[in-house]
Amino acid sequence: MIDTEEQSHFSDILERRVRELRPEMKIASHDYTLSQICSHLSTHLEEDPTVFFIQLTQNILHDLDPYSLFKTTQEAPRELQALNPQTHTSTKQILHQHFGTILYIKINGFWDGVIPEYLKNLFKDPQNLQGVEKIILDVRDNGGGVIKDACNAADLFLPENLRIVTYHKRGFSNSSEKIYIDGKIDTILPQLISLPVDVLVNRNTASSAEILAGALQHYKRARILGENTYGKTAILVEKDLMSDLHIQFTATVRYTRGKYWIGENMSATDLRPNIYLKNPNAPIEELLEIIK
Repeated sequence: MIDTEEQSHFSDILERRVRELRPEMKIASHDYTLSQICSHLSTHLEEDPTVFFIQLTQNILHDLDPYSLFKTTQEAPRELQALNPQTHTSTKQILHQHFGTILYIKINGFWDGVIPEYLKNLFKDPQNLQGVEKIILDVRDNGGGVIKDACNAADLFLPENLRIVTYHKRGFSNSSEKIYIDGKIDTILPQLISLPVDVLVNRNTASSAEILAGALQHYKRARILGENTYGKTAILVEKDLMSDLHIQFTATVRYTRGKYWIGENMSATDLRPNIYLKNPNAPIEELLEIIK
C-alpha cells in the first residue's frame, strides 16, 4: 500500500520527467495518471512511442530509489522486457515430503498468502506430524515476496506475542517512523512450538525468506544451516503503472519503503548460519545425514 506522502513523491518525479522530455507541454502529473499523460503526448511524438515510454519510466526508478525494480505484468515489447527482470516465477511456491521422522518443507517464495495457508492446512491434519521428530524448512534460492506471508509463516512456529519484524519507514520529508510487523496466525498445534526446526539457507536466500529464517533463529526456535544469506534488509512497495501510448503495456514499479530488522533491536544484515555447510546447495537427500 502506498500512502499519501509516497504518492505525492512519485507524482513529483513523474511531473519532472515529463517536463524534461517535453518542456513545451504544460502538464502537471498531479492532475493526470501516467496513462493519461502518455495518451495526451502521443499526438506530439515523432519517435517510436515505445522509446518514449522507456525514457519516461526508466529514470523514475532511480529517482525513487537506487534499489528499485521494474516488472511487467502484461506482455511488453522486447525493448521493455529487457528492463523488466521477473521478480518471481511460476514455480510451485511450496511442497513437503516425509523422510522418516523428518518433515521436509521446501518454500520457493511468498506470494498471495499461499505459504501460511498451505502450512496451516498441513499442520491441521495430525497425521502429517505423526512420528515427526524434526521439521526442516528449506528457503534456499528463495528471493522473498510478501513480508506478511513470511511473518505469518514464522508465527506458526513461535510462542504468542513475539515481535517478528521492525522497520523504519523511509520518510521523503527526512522523517522516519518505526513500524512493527507481527504474525497474525494463531498456532495450530502445540507440538509445533516444541518440535526442533532447522532452516536451510544459501546466498540467494533474501528478503521475506530471511525474515522467516531470521525470526526463528533470533528467538532460538531454529538453527540455520548453509551459508551467509543475501542480506536484503529492505521492504519494497509496489505501484502500478499503465501506458496506452499505442502499446498495450502495464507495469509495476517496486521501490524500497524502508529498512527492516528481525525482532526489535537486531542490526539489519545478512544472516549467519549456526552451522556452515561445505556444500550448501546439495540436494536434501545428501544433507539429511548432516542435519540429523
